[in-house]
Amino acid sequence: MVLVCVWSAFKMLWIGPVSLVHLLRAKASEHRARRDDIRHNHDEPVQTGVM
Repeated sequence: MVLVCVWSAFKMLWIGPVSLVHLLRAKASEHRARRDDIRHNHDEPVQTGVM
């Protein structure tokens, strides 16, 4: 039982930083796409957030 808990803890230590890297890459990609869209269309950005 202890080994299962230790194994789960190690997985979380590894998965946490990997998830943050993926999140940062996705946010950066969205930011670049939004910026490029604004530059090419010269229109107001479309708001896609929750109201």
